[in-house]
Amino acid sequence: TEAQPAPVIEEPTEDLFPLGDVVELKEPQSTFIDLIWLKKQLDILQGKGLKAWSNANIVSYLNTITKGQAKSVTSAVALLTKEQAEDFAKRVQTTVEIA
Repeated sequence: TEAQPAPVIEEPTEDLFPLGDVVELKEPQSTFIDLIWLKKQLDILQGKGLKAWSNANIVSYLNTITKGQAKSVTSAVALLTKEQAEDFAKRVQTTVEIA
């Protein structure tokens, strides 16, 4: 499967669905990353068995960047600034391309 380029989002998008969330979100959260795109890319990476891209590892990594305490990928992504989101999206895209 070919990597799809990360969409550029000027305004935060609403959370359309959980990404394997441990807890359900009571209200939609805004993010600078297109969550549909992210889910597709993570499905590719996790489908290849890359343990570094498990939901738990992604949450841990994003919490380190944001100094947050998110319990899910969706919640962790919602804590990213625009610049952090762009960097994370590029990292995801690059990994999909070489995986």
